[in-house]
Amino acid sequence: MKMQARLRKRKSYEGINNEDWEDFTENEISDILKQIHNWKAPGPDKLQNFWLKHFTAAHQAITRTFNDIIKNPKTVPDWLTTGTTFLIPKNKSTKEAKNYRPITCLPTM
Repeated sequence: MKMQARLRKRKSYEGINNEDWEDFTENEISDILKQIHNWKAPGPDKLQNFWLKHFTAAHQAITRTFNDIIKNPKTVPDWLTTGTTFLIPKNKSTKEAKNYRPITCLPTM
């Protein structure tokens, strides 16, 4: 199955039994990492996407981590779900909370 079709199929995962799920392969993860922007704002881990792309020795561990999370969502590590929130003013009137837009930077994985 072509990569794009397989990834589209994966986006609809509600109701899929673990037995029906195919693990991500290291090649799939590497291909996905190649597509992400190098210098997006990193989360608390301060890890830029450039390093995720080029530190290929970590791709096997990343693949294993994502497959473990899919099989058992309770194993999601804190570092993957912890972010830093910034309040960005919507306009010059900064005295009311409604005039702020929260942005949370999560790990880019």
